[in-house]
Amino acid sequence: MPQDTPTFSKPPEQLARIAKNLDKVAHPVKLSILKFLEQQNNSTTQEINLKIRIPLQAVVFYLNEMERDGVIEKCPSQETYSIKKPDLLFLVNCLLRL
Repeated sequence: MPQDTPTFSKPPEQLARIAKNLDKVAHPVKLSILKFLEQQNNSTTQEINLKIRIPLQAVVFYLNEMERDGVIEKCPSQETYSIKKPDLLFLVNCLLRL
């Protein structure tokens, strides 16, 4: 008899961690920021703003959220942002292929 629910080879704790990490970037603006930083790492807020073309206040808001969640990091001396979790970017790229 076929099962109604899929079985996973990963423990529930690991699946919960994966879902939590995906939740950290589950927004179109955050995905745009990640994809831009993938191409041009160590970018300033203004460079990111020019590329994704949304109000500067919104860019700052999402950058702060992503930094707080550990997705990106800010270099204080240069005021630039870079990707802190390249594995998360790999996962996002896989999902973008769907």
